[in-house]
Amino acid sequence: MHYLHYFINVELPHTVSFFTSNFCDLKNVLRLCRYPQDAVSTVVAEVVRKAQERNLKAEIIHNSIDNNVCGIIIPDVSIGIYSEMIKGENFAEYKKAGSEAFAQAKKIHDKMEEIYIKNTDFARLEDFTNVAAQMFFSVQKNAKNNFSGKEIHRFFGATTINGAINYIPQITADLKNRYFIKGRPGTGKSTFLKNLAAAGIKSGYDVEIYHCSLDPKSLDMIIVRELSLCVFDSTSPHEFFPERNGDGIIDIYEMCVNPETDEKYCDELTELQREFSRKLAEGREYIKKINLSAAEMEKRIPPVSKAEIINLAKEVGNLI
Repeated sequence: MHYLHYFINVELPHTVSFFTSNFCDLKNVLRLCRYPQDAVSTVVAEVVRKAQERNLKAEIIHNSIDNNVCGIIIPDVSIGIYSEMIKGENFAEYKKAGSEAFAQAKKIHDKMEEIYIKNTDFARLEDFTNVAAQMFFSVQKNAKNNFSGKEIHRFFGATTINGAINYIPQITADLKNRYFIKGRPGTGKSTFLKNLAAAGIKSGYDVEIYHCSLDPKSLDMIIVRELSLCVFDSTSPHEFFPERNGDGIIDIYEMCVNPETDEKYCDELTELQREFSRKLAEGREYIKKINLSAAEMEKRIPPVSKAEIINLAKEVGNLI
């Protein structure tokens, strides 16, 4: 059985959580506070086993620091479990330093955006956005009742102790139509996605909205499962290319950016990219320190007996 995998929070550069967006409509929500990872993993594994027995969909939630499983949602039975992150003694110090490194990386990224912004035809992009919205949402699902669709917010990836990780292949595995946006920083990819998401919601469709972990105000992907549709920013560090029927490319660079912009600013862009990568690496070092500090703190938590873990897992499993 196929499961969704995603993140609902990022700690760096800012603490952003979409817990409410994902859990607020569930009837049964269990928060596991200060439970060691082995206990959390055991409980989630039992829920997965029960879901498999009943052929239910499961959504696996990961921790943005170490990528460990930290929660699960079974939407068909309205159940969710989430484990709060254990924070070490030096969490605030490491978070502050790491956030500063990522903030500097964002400023460097903004300089790259400035180059492309002044070389992009945004009027043309707006025209294309309207055409795309009409093509994707030509049939309004709830037009007669004037109902808007729902929106749910998540992250498909995060910068973890092991570098940038994303779950795009798992999230989009069952979708028939995937559109890969190609472009450059500042060429309007996020705005394009925001406008498409708004058009889908207005047309009555439920839209999954996936944010950029470095800049949560920016969007990287939208999914409308009722249409088996996905449109996402397929550029580094989450670059993919068409590999099956139904995959297509939306090349904003070719469509809306002045020809040879890459070549004209090659040296400047190369240097900015080098500095950007250096700052990201610096930020990752503080993520590693946060993780090590949390591991030390977890050692001080009174151990949970195997019997207690098993009983908790069974109790949760019995809700399904």
